[in-house]
Amino acid sequence: MTTYQSIEEGLPRNHPNGSGSDDDKIGLLSNVKRRRQFLNFFKIAIGVVCIEIENDFEWADPNLIIAKTGAVASEEGGNAVDAAITTHICVGTVNVFAADFREVAPRAAHQDMFKKDHLKAKGSIARSTVDTIQSRGGIITMEDLAAYRPTIREPLIGYYQGRKIITSPEPGSGTILLFLLNVLEEYKFHETGRTSLNAQRMAEAFKYAIARRTELGDPAFFKNITAHKERINEIISKEYAARIRANISDTHTYVPNHYDPEYATLEDHGTTHISVVDADEMAVSMTATVFMDPNTGVLFNDQMDDFAIPIPPTIERFWPAPHNFPAPGKKPMSSTSPTIIERPDGRFEMSVGASGGTRIMSAVTQTLLNIYEFNMNVLEAIDYPRLYHPLLPNEVNNNKLS
Repeated sequence: MTTYQSIEEGLPRNHPNGSGSDDDKIGLLSNVKRRRQFLNFFKIAIGVVCIEIENDFEWADPNLIIAKTGAVASEEGGNAVDAAITTHICVGTVNVFAADFREVAPRAAHQDMFKKDHLKAKGSIARSTVDTIQSRGGIITMEDLAAYRPTIREPLIGYYQGRKIITSPEPGSGTILLFLLNVLEEYKFHETGRTSLNAQRMAEAFKYAIARRTELGDPAFFKNITAHKERINEIISKEYAARIRANISDTHTYVPNHYDPEYATLEDHGTTHISVVDADEMAVSMTATVFMDPNTGVLFNDQMDDFAIPIPPTIERFWPAPHNFPAPGKKPMSSTSPTIIERPDGRFEMSVGASGGTRIMSAVTQTLLNIYEFNMNVLEAIDYPRLYHPLLPNEVNNNKLS
């Protein structure tokens, strides 16, 4: 992570006029030119919000304001990635209660961390960031900021009706999205339409999906990484989907243990999804949760609570998932499933994702079913009511989440 002297200076610490070690050279904004470019897009995001709220009532809805910032960034010569960054910054401006990407636990994290607060303090922009978090009981340190590196992972690839599905690996939940699409594809809903039988099949598939999610976590923290990779490949295979489909009853449902969950799953929340594509078909699908610190402008997160906490099970709760216990440098499991879809000819077709915590996986699945199986346009597909089953409690919900 590159640490900057100040927002106004625009000089990285590794700049000849700055300070810092060679480690500071690692980061997305590694020179003055890119720093200025980033700040320009930041100004566009903030400026458009102010201008549009004041002068253009057509864009008064916060979601439309946020979308418009990305459009302006693109008009200013940016590509899809620039527009996505600008839009994401605007989310932190318009929705100030929202917070960041999948992050890592501080080095001081441990399984009993929630029983006792740990406070330290250090300074500059990084120090202000640490002070703000620690003033609210957080345990992040200057060393955590210096040690952070973004992790570049290979996306998961699957296929649905001949289309290529490109989605997020762990600690995201693209694994579960591919699993659901594989299970439901062979039911051929486009031939039978919306029936109570198809609703039963979807609900049962969702229960299996939630159960499979309990096997996931930060892939770097599994004791046998090779075996875990093999398990992921099995879960997203067509053959595994066929076995699950054979166990789905058209007339019965079952108690939660029937679906073989390993552990409990947490209800996460507070997300925003952004999809951007530019004229060159560069596409970005980004699901995030943001909170902007007014002192530094840095986007924080509140996702430490997405880790599982070691507590005894109850009649309404399984054992918590040890795959998702806090550990130094570990990333908590997320339900986010940002996805890009390519047509059979390899051209871009769609960028899709959702907000809504553990509902995200079934929400994205049903949106795609609405488009490809029930012939809806994108707006109709998003607005249509959706089914959701959390496995525990053992009840199906019919809700409308845009």
